[in-house]
Amino acid sequence: DNETINGNHGEIIYSDEAINRILQFLDLPKVSLAKATSVPEETSQKLLTISLDQPAKMQLTDPKNKKGLTEEESIIVSYNPEIGLYKLSIWPNISDNAYLNISQTDGINSETKTYKIKLRKNRLAEYLLVYFPSQTTVPKLIPL
Repeated sequence: DNETINGNHGEIIYSDEAINRILQFLDLPKVSLAKATSVPEETSQKLLTISLDQPAKMQLTDPKNKKGLTEEESIIVSYNPEIGLYKLSIWPNISDNAYLNISQTDGINSETKTYKIKLRKNRLAEYLLVYFPSQTTVPKLIPL
């Protein structure tokens, strides 16, 4: 039997109605839905993205030293970041050279700068990240 689900390409896959219909079709009606997490749209936001090409845990602490974004997957995305000085901490899983990419997007334009850094396994590497988008094209990275 054919089923009709109203919505765009994304909604027919991730809406609660669509997921319930798919579960019924698969004869899995007793499976409960996981709590949905809202993800801001990239095109409507300012983004600061930090990625590393080697396995590491990273933390980015905001200019007020209040909150840190911590990721185990070697990538951090900050939506609508505050202007100021950030602290970037990296706990690498290996000793090797690595490329750290810092990208800044304003919803229209995107710029990236790549830094080559040396990682030492289980040794904390800390940097000062200077984020003043009106004064510079891409945030500057300064080793601490």
